[in-house]
Amino acid sequence: MPIKILSALLFLICAIECIIGRATLPVEQSNVNYVVSTLAVSWKDAFVLCEQSGMELVSITSAKEQNAVAEALSSYPPQLGQSNFKYVISTVAVPWKDAFVLCKQSGMELVSITSAEEQNAVADALSAYPTKQGFSNGYWTSGTRFNGNSFVWFTSGKPLVYTRFADKQPDNAGNNENCIEFFMYCENSYKWNDRDCSQKAGYICQERSD
Repeated sequence: MPIKILSALLFLICAIECIIGRATLPVEQSNVNYVVSTLAVSWKDAFVLCEQSGMELVSITSAKEQNAVAEALSSYPPQLGQSNFKYVISTVAVPWKDAFVLCKQSGMELVSITSAEEQNAVADALSAYPTKQGFSNGYWTSGTRFNGNSFVWFTSGKPLVYTRFADKQPDNAGNNENCIEFFMYCENSYKWNDRDCSQKAGYICQERSD
């Protein structure tokens, strides 16, 4: 499935061909998923963010694509608060970009963890699922590398304030670990690790419950 990103002063749009939002829209003869980000960045950084996430900065080549992008922007959800999330866990292993789209198609978003309370809530949600310990056995979050060793939550464009990385992480092994997984560090203890976005992992979607 192709994916695409459009960047303006206030919006970063990737296509899966990078708009962070929620839309699966027919464009010409194929389906293009747009991901809309409110992260304000330079054009160059927008291009890199899309590419690191396995997508590309949006190109608009027809009136149909123009309308599809406009519709994706119009459906972009309002900013959510910091609490009252419910979580849906998928053990189906997919690349990060597919996890992002699958959450959006379900009317949810790939999880962002902004506090110890949310860290514990996600860990509690995972407790009902068989989970192996160690790197590369985790679940995708929306955490994405932005500038060097800095990360943002791709769903909101906000930088990480609360973090729970494992020891010596993130390490950007192979110089291509640009996404964050949530994994079991030891029994009943979960931490984060940076990982190659193209690798397959389970994923965690979140939805406001109010």
